[in-house]
Amino acid sequence: MSDYLTENRVAIAAANNADLCQAIFDAHGLAYRRLPENHCLAVLQTPPPFYPNLVTLSAGDAGAQLAELTAIAALTPGPLVVKDSFARFDLSYHDFHVNQKADWIWRAPQLPEADTDPATTGWRRVETADDLAAWERAWADTGTPRDHQVFPPALLDHPDISIHARTEEGRITAGCLLNHSESCIGLSNIFALDPTDRLVGQIAALATQLAPHKPLVGYEAGDALARMLRIGFASVGPLKIWRAEAPRF
Repeated sequence: MSDYLTENRVAIAAANNADLCQAIFDAHGLAYRRLPENHCLAVLQTPPPFYPNLVTLSAGDAGAQLAELTAIAALTPGPLVVKDSFARFDLSYHDFHVNQKADWIWRAPQLPEADTDPATTGWRRVETADDLAAWERAWADTGTPRDHQVFPPALLDHPDISIHARTEEGRITAGCLLNHSESCIGLSNIFALDPTDRLVGQIAALATQLAPHKPLVGYEAGDALARMLRIGFASVGPLKIWRAEAPRF
């Protein structure tokens, strides 16, 4: 794959992820700005757990991105998190450390396998506030503990977000969040009591059914990345998530 194609796919995946961040910020009533030339998204207040203060959206414009980060640091006391979508920054000079490394993933449109039909695999869409609260508890219980609500009910009204759960004997055993952008569908917040390749394939099938002609994107690391690669995703570039408890500019 050419460097241009790889970087373009990373840019598409990063923009989709920024769209999700915006939806989360909107649901929490937080102010944010997406700067001209689409080079970064920044939230102007403290974001919810697991969401960054700033997301880079282009491989260039490092000076403008750093200037925006400096401005955000002045507005938001406390820790700062930066999603370095192209793994281009070295923020250690500002007392940041790399909190996570991951790979952007991409899967071209394809027909789902025969055993991945949501109608026969127990998947359904989350549609009520109570159901969403139960989904978030199940998500947290599989290894993502949080101190505050991350997914408020207002998120259910967002036209480009769909949240899905798999239920067995009245208990949510798996889930995912899909966010729709103009050129792709993002998969995120995938969780399961038993995260098999088959189950993750069912999640990909959910997304494919919603938009058969769009590629699927996301980012993963470790075992979750390996599962995605086994079901037909490709790694298209690295990202880093930086964190500073008390950044210095």
